[in-house]
Amino acid sequence: MKNYVFYSWQSDLPNNTNRGFLEGCIEKALKELNMTDTYDIEFSIDKDTKDKKGTPHIAETIFSKIEKSKLFIADVSIINSDYEKRKTPNPNVLIELGYAVKVLGWNKIICIFNTDYGSFDDLPFDIKFRRPLCYSLNGKNKTEARKHIVEVIKSNISTFEIKELVSISEVGSYLIFDTSTFYNDLESKVKSIFQDKKLQENYSFTEGDFIVDIWDDLDYRIENDEPYEETDIQHTISVEFTDDSYTYNGETDRGCSIFITLIEKFKQINFDNKKVYSAFEILSRGYSPSNKGRDYSGLSDELMKRL
Repeated sequence: MKNYVFYSWQSDLPNNTNRGFLEGCIEKALKELNMTDTYDIEFSIDKDTKDKKGTPHIAETIFSKIEKSKLFIADVSIINSDYEKRKTPNPNVLIELGYAVKVLGWNKIICIFNTDYGSFDDLPFDIKFRRPLCYSLNGKNKTEARKHIVEVIKSNISTFEIKELVSISEVGSYLIFDTSTFYNDLESKVKSIFQDKKLQENYSFTEGDFIVDIWDDLDYRIENDEPYEETDIQHTISVEFTDDSYTYNGETDRGCSIFITLIEKFKQINFDNKKVYSAFEILSRGYSPSNKGRDYSGLSDELMKRL
């Protein structure tokens, strides 16, 4: 599960000094946070209609994303510094900033201002006195400016309480899948995770060492005349490692695996693409010991993080 940082950008100013430069700073900050052991979480950047298929209602999509974000970052640089009358940041950025103030509050907002394109005094009154993060690239080393912005973003996030963030390994969180292709999509997703060469290298296994299996307990309930509803059927994802085993209560050569158990909580229709999606709650997860000393606990964390 990811904690999103919403980036409100503008394209009026050069990409290499504002939009692209700042996005690179945000991505670097989040990447460094994701690599630390400080939080059992994952941060990701979000913006406008990113990852939304088709032609979504832009304003509704943006406002919805802002509501779900943990931090809002806005480029409030002046876009019309050569204009003789009132100077202003990008109007769309100001609208998004106003909405973020309403739903998140100023303590979850970072305003960034490039002083190369305007005076600090040109900013609207309520933004100017919120002490925006200012930077300049004129005659300066980009690396130093980038480092400063990255550290400010990381420092701001470090003030969050852990309970405000979504844990990557949190039982009770949800996975969303197309109802009609749930098993195929889930199997494909899990296989792609364990086919990652870096993951295989870190945990000492190869593509031929694991088998992905997905099943539910419906047949068992039917065979044992147990009552059931569609929404209480449990689904299990199992990744078995054929190159490893463990011993339990004198029984040797028991297969090593990690697993996650899900249950469908509700369905919802997406009227844009006419598809039905199911939300599956994560009930539990587990892993076996290892005769090889393989860290199945760490692999279980990686699976939860990447699903």
